[in-house]
Amino acid sequence: GFMGLDGFFSVFEGYVLIIIYVLYLLDLTRQEQLVSKIKGRKPELHMAIDASSLVGGLLLVVFASNYVISNGLAVAEVFGLTQTFVGIFIIGLGTGLPELAVSLTALKKKEVQMSVGNLIGSNICDLLLSFGAGTIIAGFLVSREVLFFDLPALLIISLTAIYLFRTGFKLAKKEGIILILMYAAYLGIRLAVFG
Repeated sequence: GFMGLDGFFSVFEGYVLIIIYVLYLLDLTRQEQLVSKIKGRKPELHMAIDASSLVGGLLLVVFASNYVISNGLAVAEVFGLTQTFVGIFIIGLGTGLPELAVSLTALKKKEVQMSVGNLIGSNICDLLLSFGAGTIIAGFLVSREVLFFDLPALLIISLTAIYLFRTGFKLAKKEGIILILMYAAYLGIRLAVFG
């Protein structure tokens, strides 16, 4: 939000976001190594399978993203919606579904930390790496509604989630419902006020 106050995200600011993401990853790696030393557990690696799965998954994402963007723009035109709304709701929801699937699978296996880490990590990656890379390529103009509605809403919802985590870093069902209702209210207000 601070970077966008001038109405534009510059290429330099894109580099700053990526540097922050790299520093975050380095710190996370350091913490992970400390935890694994304490637990004395080494992760299992299957190099050929893991590498091919990673490359295949990345190629699929790149291939599918072109279709998501072109169809999202078509939906915006047909229904007279702003591209920002389509990006936030349709494309944002579509790209969030795989994260939700991973988190639900982790929860079924009683891996709560992994589930929460996946959701939080993907949002950090989106804000720093994805947005930073896009900014490096072209720079971004920031609309007033994004600056004065969407980013404050993101901050309020994020602070609410942090507050709800205060109970042993877990979310109860009623707290989850609160977050879903906040998201629904955000979308409803966004659509009513800005289209």
